[in-house]
Amino acid sequence: MATADGLDELRERILRDAPAPQWRTADDLARLSVEAFVSQRATGRVLRSSGELRFTGAGVRGHEASLPAVAHVMSALQRLVDATGAAVEGVRTGTGKLPEAIRRRTCLQLSADPQPGSLRLVFSPKSDVTEELGDDVPMVVDGDDERLLTDRAFEDLVALLAVGAEDAPVADRFADDVRERGPRVASALKTYADALVRGGFTTDLVWKEPERPTRRVTTTRADAVRISSIINGRDLDEEPASVEGLLIGISREGRVALVVDTDGEGGVVQILRGGLQDVDIDSLHTGSRVRVEVVEKPRVSAAGETSIIRRACRVEVLSD
Repeated sequence: MATADGLDELRERILRDAPAPQWRTADDLARLSVEAFVSQRATGRVLRSSGELRFTGAGVRGHEASLPAVAHVMSALQRLVDATGAAVEGVRTGTGKLPEAIRRRTCLQLSADPQPGSLRLVFSPKSDVTEELGDDVPMVVDGDDERLLTDRAFEDLVALLAVGAEDAPVADRFADDVRERGPRVASALKTYADALVRGGFTTDLVWKEPERPTRRVTTTRADAVRISSIINGRDLDEEPASVEGLLIGISREGRVALVVDTDGEGGVVQILRGGLQDVDIDSLHTGSRVRVEVVEKPRVSAAGETSIIRRACRVEVLSD
């Protein structure tokens, strides 16, 4: 005859070995059922992914919110998806422009759906499924063969935001996760968090990929403050770089110590003093060609404009 302890042990073993559920709500179950039905009758992937961002909090009244504030958040989200998609593809540096091949695959398109007490924005990948995956269907389909870059980017992004939103967040773990993805993701994530803080928003981010569990994460204003603080406090968005060109300005007293004409797309670059000593600056002469080792840190204004702040670490004179 089975004992109560034996039944409890059996129940725990069954629950422990059971696969994780693929759905959390009735809507999730209905979506997965319909998508499975369609997939069984199609050759290759035909269904599109979609996402939602629901705004609540002090910045929302009824289903209305400040257009500039919402636009700033959505612009920051697009930049964050671009950066995360690039990191998924192995592009983690924050310097230079993202390849067009990545930006085209992570571009989102938007529609809006108001709900009482909130503002719900619905979006999906702009690129068509066949445009990214092609028309050829492999003989054996791997689980990742029919995943869009946007799907993989949102999977990674939701996981990252979930760590930042934990009730008892471990700053070291979150910082390590952000650092692993590179300074471009760190900068974009800070911009997104700052946009939520300025707008007074709490957001519920949802991503629905065909035949996969719905991914969800809630980011409160307090979460956003913490995320931004960790990134800024640990300089996770900084990156070493070098600036080479003609030295056209020198100052010991001003905040900007060096002005360099790069003769290229960078144009004229202003460099803060950083770690340079007086003796380093006194040894320089305008008209010299120099290479300056710097630390770059992006800054995004309230209007959404991005600029790069450069701090000097070392100067090498290439020619007088």
